Amino acid sequence: MFEIIKCRMQKPDNSSEGGESWMPKKKHFRESEEWKKKKARIIAKIRTMGRLNLALLLSRMPGKAEST
Repeated sequence: MFEIIKCRMQKPDNSSEGGESWMPKKKHFRESEEWKKKKARIIAKIRTMGRLNLALLLSRMPGKAEST
């Protein structure tokens, strides 16, 4: 087992070669247009749930009209 680890540690690193350094890196998911759309949908859902919870809370609160 130690031989495998030692062999892998002694392998030359491909990142030190300049062969692929010119290639652009893949964009991170959170920088993409899909993420912006998904984020907007998630935030809209959270806002809607907040409004519904507030409406439910207010509808269950005893009001002045009921006490008369």
